[in-house]
Amino acid sequence: MKRYTLLLSLLLTFALATTLSAQSLAGISVEARSVPIIVYIDNTRVCNPTYSCYVALPRGNYRVRVEVPLEQVHARKRVIYDRNFYFSGYGTEYIDAERYLSLDYGRPGDRDDYGRPRRDYSSVTNSKGFRLRPLPQQTYKALLEELEDCSFKSDVEKVMALYPADAGVTAQQFKALCSVPSFDSSKLVVARALASQVLDIENCTKLGDLFSFSSSENEVRDLLRKELDLRYGYNKAISSPLW
Repeated sequence: MKRYTLLLSLLLTFALATTLSAQSLAGISVEARSVPIIVYIDNTRVCNPTYSCYVALPRGNYRVRVEVPLEQVHARKRVIYDRNFYFSGYGTEYIDAERYLSLDYGRPGDRDDYGRPRRDYSSVTNSKGFRLRPLPQQTYKALLEELEDCSFKSDVEKVMALYPADAGVTAQQFKALCSVPSFDSSKLVVARALASQVLDIENCTKLGDLFSFSSSENEVRDLLRKELDLRYGYNKAISSPLW
């Protein structure tokens, strides 16, 4: 009899612990990867600037607002998420703030005091599903030399055909590599191969300096825009001159 009483007691204790654990995990979790965020619940600030914020909540209706700190963006663009929703009081409601960030909010990275990108390049995944890793400097220099040795478009195609699918380049490297061939047809071979590999596409400006014809420049701009659309799911046109 004592054995059954002890077993029942253990089962009740386990059930109570499970219930308390489930209750303690009831709330919302807001996360971002590229910039810190501030979370407000019903206009009450619940965290300091952070990349991950968890708030325990009982059942009810709430207004959740997510902002980017003022030092990251212009004040008029700081709110990235502001919605009302009903929380059941069970489990965890996840909000991925990263999907609501755009170029206006410093994506894909914030900047230092000198306006230079400050970026965790290891977190960039391109539209093809590859987690991009920065191209080693030695490999980058070797690629430049190979392109300089190319005399014909077919030679450029052979070089770029061997480019690693998970190797990322900065905007500066992208423009430098595209500028090596003499003719637009060969430059476009490089640009088409690397458009999905650029780590900081927002810095791909002044592309007109690279090409002899505006049609070539427009094609590369379109490639970069489409990569942004596929990579981050943008639904609105970007009106700023790349842009």
